[in-house]
Amino acid sequence: MADNLKLYTKRKQKDAKLARIAFHGTDRTPLPKLKAFLKGGYIKNCPVLSEDVDRAADIFGPDCSHLKGTSTHPHPPRVRSPDVTEIPRALCTKISPLTLYLDIMYVNGMPMLTTVDSRVKYRSLVPLKNHTAKSLYNSLDSVLRRYNRTTIYVTSIDSNIEFKTLFEDVEDNMDAKFNYAPQGEHVPAAEHNNRTIADPICVAVHYLPYRNIWC
Repeated sequence: MADNLKLYTKRKQKDAKLARIAFHGTDRTPLPKLKAFLKGGYIKNCPVLSEDVDRAADIFGPDCSHLKGTSTHPHPPRVRSPDVTEIPRALCTKISPLTLYLDIMYVNGMPMLTTVDSRVKYRSLVPLKNHTAKSLYNSLDSVLRRYNRTTIYVTSIDSNIEFKTLFEDVEDNMDAKFNYAPQGEHVPAAEHNNRTIADPICVAVHYLPYRNIWC
């Protein structure tokens, strides 16, 4: 604006300021309409001319308050429904009930609950806030809800003895029977699932152009 003012004399600068005052005094009338009012003499005893309005727009630019007050929010992107393939009821009946294989793996020291089922082979990985029974229960509950939404039900869960604290709560609240491996042993399907999930993660880490990664 300072550079624009240098292009005009002091008198023209003063007239431009008066034009901007007239713009606000007429409730920020659009500039073409304001110029028409001035040319038609609708505003009595007004020293502002139509060229002063153009000069004010050239010096000061668009009025910020007018832009902010009259601008509308941009339209949000159109929400499109994803393509959903409905699972045939006969297939749900055939594959249900399922056995869920449960385990914990660590990614950069962060615990993750991993699951895979016996027939659909749907894999899930849920980050754990901590290693407490409550955190494990909530994460397992979120996994089972995904199956329930598709009317596919898990009636049996195989895991190692690490999940023993969940046995009673899961059997009482989730209608699933817990089977656990003996002390010192693991569930082969759960261990294989961990390896299947870990391999792409390791590949992605080694692809990065960094020597060290901190979390």
